[in-house]
Amino acid sequence: MDAITTAAANANAAQRSIPLPSGAGEINRVRSTRSRRAMLEGTWSSLLAERTTQVLGATRAAMQADPSLSLNPFKSVCRALSVLYDAAPTIQHPTATADDLRTLTGKIAASGLWPMMQRVQQYTLGLREMLVHAALDPSNGALRFRAVYPDMVYARATEDRPDEPARIEELRARSAGYLRSRGIAVTPNVVNTDEVWTVDVYDISGPVPFHAVHLLGGGATGAGWQLGLDITAQIYGGPLSGEAYPWRATPTRAALADNPDAQGAPVLPFVLYHAAPNGDRLWDPYEWIEIVDGTLTAGVLNSFLLHTFADASWPQKYLIGGAPAGAAVTMADAEGERRAYVPADPTSILVVEKLPGFDGQVTAGQFQPGGDIATQESVLGNMISALMESAGISPSDVQRLSGNARSGAAIALTNEGKRELQRRYQAIFEASDQRLVRLCAILLNRYSDGLELAAEAAGQPIPTRYRFPEGGYSLTYPRIPRSPEELKAHREHIFALLDRGMITPAEAFAALHDVPLDVAERRVREITQEREPVEAAPAEPAQPEPSQPAQSAQVEKPKRDMMREAIQDVIDAIQDGESAADIAVTLLALLEDEDDEEDVLDDVSAGGVDA
Repeated sequence: MDAITTAAANANAAQRSIPLPSGAGEINRVRSTRSRRAMLEGTWSSLLAERTTQVLGATRAAMQADPSLSLNPFKSVCRALSVLYDAAPTIQHPTATADDLRTLTGKIAASGLWPMMQRVQQYTLGLREMLVHAALDPSNGALRFRAVYPDMVYARATEDRPDEPARIEELRARSAGYLRSRGIAVTPNVVNTDEVWTVDVYDISGPVPFHAVHLLGGGATGAGWQLGLDITAQIYGGPLSGEAYPWRATPTRAALADNPDAQGAPVLPFVLYHAAPNGDRLWDPYEWIEIVDGTLTAGVLNSFLLHTFADASWPQKYLIGGAPAGAAVTMADAEGERRAYVPADPTSILVVEKLPGFDGQVTAGQFQPGGDIATQESVLGNMISALMESAGISPSDVQRLSGNARSGAAIALTNEGKRELQRRYQAIFEASDQRLVRLCAILLNRYSDGLELAAEAAGQPIPTRYRFPEGGYSLTYPRIPRSPEELKAHREHIFALLDRGMITPAEAFAALHDVPLDVAERRVREITQEREPVEAAPAEPAQPEPSQPAQSAQVEKPKRDMMREAIQDVIDAIQDGESAADIAVTLLALLEDEDDEEDVLDDVSAGGVDA
């Protein structure tokens, strides 16, 4: 067993040793989620071995080598779809000051949240849910974030918000040495480590919010984890319930007006992310089951394909009544089995000896290859393509980087495909991101309040206090940059719609710069105001100078042309037998300049106008 196989076996054993919650429904949910997590973490060899035995049977499965983990369409799909956090989003707020936004954005960026969110999105899509825990380092006030897997959590929601948790029980491993230093007698119960399983409970569903830490154990407590000894006081120095519950929003002005000692609403230091908007439940652990199941089946076929390539991809030669001459005996394997072999080469002559006691003719022949590699690979490639489409990846958005249909990593999304995925998942993830930014603002404000109280008690200068808004944030996610050709086509399309009046200037700005519509409307107003000319007094109409006869003639030319056309119409009427002389005189009288009138009459008399 090589090092990779040994590491995978140890990881599988450690995962199987993680305790399960109470209740049949929760046990099934946790087991399903842990199987998916193993496939995302690369520790799914035991799952693949079990599926191989189910498909091929124990005897045929034993004839193959260890299952190959080289093909994992499920992980490839999750990784390909996770493009929302390729670049850090921009945090915006309608009323926050620029300095506040800059400070809050800087603290979140310094924590490494957005790079971590790339992995969180990948696991959210695969596990269908993920949680992010937010905390503050008490020594320096730095934000700290921790990804929490749903198979390590039991959660309960309220009736009015069934997709948001109000109680969370998180299974955590704590150092046995640390617990002993707090006066807690424990025995390590985590496999291969000096750690102890504990359960952190957060509950804001009732009138008295609380946080408690328990050792794992005791009797069943419904559907959640089995709670043992409460060790909250030993860890924190006292209970964290009621007024001592630390995670609270800033109280509103109305609440402070009624009660100067009022506390803000309690919050959980977790944010739950969904891969799809459920609306009616917390967990959706069985969505994408066809992709998970298909990946296991594809892994069996891939292992069988490798077995065929290694053991049955060439013609099998045979002899009847004879044996190769000059065979040498050597140690062939680690078990010490002695085998005879004959060195063969296309340029050498193979000598065959007739077996003693055989009366017939020595016959040589060969069987055809035992497996069709090309057909097996084609079937496997079609299966992978079907799994990609089941995950919502359009074939038109996929560009192949390799001709090997077996490789689940041989696909890459086009830029337009990535942009479409960003638009699809932004609507889902932004709501949770907004709650996370709000939670960060609450934690920083509370930390600042603590520093202010400590400074007042010590008679020291009061540090700068944070006044971050605790809600109302929006985020803008940078899109995948367009190529020069894409940019040109996009601009032409937007301008064509704008010229035809099918979109407003603000909508055009939003589409060109990829910003929200309210931001685009504000920028268009600002640009319009900047370009408006300063109002000036109306100028006197300019009088033509005497020295500019050519310009005067150019101005009067359109009027004379119109008059000629009118006279031509009158002449045509006279030719048709109508009496229109009075009409002609009236039209000529419309000319303000007598010289022009004489010129026109001269033109008529001289034949300048067809008569």
